[in-house]
Amino acid sequence: MIGGTTAAHTSVVALLATTILTAPAAAQSGDTASRLALNHELSWREMVAPGFRDSLDLDPAPGDRQLAQATNGASQQAAGQTGGQSGQEKRPDVPTIRERGGVLTSPGALVIEPSVEFQNDNVSRFIANGVQIIDTAFLGVIEATEVDRNAITSSITARYGVTSRFEVEVKVPFVYRDEEQTNTVVEQNSETVTTSNLSQGDLGDIEFAGHYQLTSGTGFLPVTVANLRVKSTTGEGPFEVPRDANGVETEPTTGSGFWAVEPSLTMLVPSDPVVFYGNVGYLFNFERDVNETFGNQQGQQGGQTTIGEVDPGDTVRLGFGMAFGLNQRTSLSLGYQHDFIRQTDTEVNQQSQTSESLQVGSLTLGTNYQASESTAINVNIQAGVTEEAPDVRLLVRVPIQFQVF
Repeated sequence: MIGGTTAAHTSVVALLATTILTAPAAAQSGDTASRLALNHELSWREMVAPGFRDSLDLDPAPGDRQLAQATNGASQQAAGQTGGQSGQEKRPDVPTIRERGGVLTSPGALVIEPSVEFQNDNVSRFIANGVQIIDTAFLGVIEATEVDRNAITSSITARYGVTSRFEVEVKVPFVYRDEEQTNTVVEQNSETVTTSNLSQGDLGDIEFAGHYQLTSGTGFLPVTVANLRVKSTTGEGPFEVPRDANGVETEPTTGSGFWAVEPSLTMLVPSDPVVFYGNVGYLFNFERDVNETFGNQQGQQGGQTTIGEVDPGDTVRLGFGMAFGLNQRTSLSLGYQHDFIRQTDTEVNQQSQTSESLQVGSLTLGTNYQASESTAINVNIQAGVTEEAPDVRLLVRVPIQFQVF
C-alpha cells in the first residue's frame, strides 16, 4: 500500500528536492581566496623586483611619480651644493618600494570586474514511496529524475578600497540557464517517461561582501583576511518559477530563493616564489515559510502538494591551494574546494521530510595575466571530483582598477 501517495505528489517532492539541494552554491569563498593569493603574489614580486613596473612599460603610479619627483629634486639640490666634484660622481640607483594597501584594494581605488561563467551540471535523483513485500517485489511508486543543466552567468562586480585594510564589494549577476529534465515514474504495471526542455535568462541573486585584513604577515603570522558575504533573493527561486498542473516547473530557476550569510577566513603564507592560501567558511541559509500549493486542483486526479516551512541545509566550506609566478606578468594557481552541505528540512503536506547531506568537492586551476598596471585577465576552471559537484565550471574575469580618490 502506498497510503494515497500519487505519482504527481512524488514528482513535486522529487523536483523540489532536486532544485534546492543541487542548486550550485556560489563558489565565492574559493574565488576570493584565490584572488587574494594572486594579489599577494603580485605584491611580493613588486617588492622583491623593483624593476617590475618598468618591465611592463607602464606609466608610473601617482605615488611613484611624486616620489620620483621629490627624489630628483633632492638630488639636484644636493648636486648644486656640493659643486663640480659631486656632479662628476654618479650616485648609485636606490630602488624604492611603493607603499601598498596589503592584499586588498588600495584606499580610494575602485575595481570594476566584468566576468563570464559557464557551468555544466548533471543531476540524478531516485525516490521510492511504497512497501517492499518480498526481496524481488515492490508495491508503490518509483521515480527517477535526471537533469542536465547548463548555466551562463554574466556578472559585474565592483570593489572599493575604503582603507588599506578594508574593502567593500557588490556583485550583480545575470543568469541564463538551459535545462533538459527527464522524469521516469513506475507504478506497479505502468511506466511513464516525460522529457522537458527549459530555458530562461534573468537577474540572479545580488551579493554584498566586505573584506578586512586582520594581520599583515609579519613574523610567523600569515596574512589573514576576514570576509563576510550576504546573498539576496533577487533571482527567481524554486518556489517562484511557474509550474504546470502536475507541479513541474516550466522555467528554470535563476536564484536559490533563500537569504544567506557567509562569514569566512582566508590565510596567506608567502614562500617565494609561491603563496600558499587556505580558506574556511560557514554558509548560513535562512529558513523560510513557503506556504505554496502545487499540483492539480482538488477533485482532479493527482491531488495537491503543499510546501510549508523549508530550512535549507547550511554549508561548511574548506579550501586550500597555492599561487606562483611564472614571470613578471603571469601567475598560476592550483587549489581544492570542498563544501559539506547539511540536510534540508522540508514540510510537505504538514509532514517533515529530510534530505540527504551532500559532499561537493572541486579541483581548481587558474591563471592570471597582468595586461597593464590597472588591468588583469583571470581564467579559472573547476572540475568536480565528487558525485554532487558540478561537472565543470569555467570562469573568466577582467578586473580593471580606477583611482577615484
